[in-house]
Amino acid sequence: MARVLYKKPQFLILDEATSAMDRNTENFTMKLFQKIKPNCAILFISHRLNMLKNSADVTYILENKTIKEWGNHEKLMQTSNFYSDYWKEHR
Repeated sequence: MARVLYKKPQFLILDEATSAMDRNTENFTMKLFQKIKPNCAILFISHRLNMLKNSADVTYILENKTIKEWGNHEKLMQTSNFYSDYWKEHR
């Protein structure tokens, strides 16, 4: 992460970047991503949907190698899909 912040990339791909972090470190890291987001496009690949609600501009739901749904939190909640089912179960 230090190299990312130092090099200031224009595009960043993060695959399960916070999966091994405790909650405090994860929250700190997500706040850092929010700060660099205006100057850097971030593709965040994650199974942890709770992080995406407040940080993702667009969420893509990939099933069987195909994008099944996409949109922001509000749009995805309007239909029945993997994402909306998750949030309905975890209210």
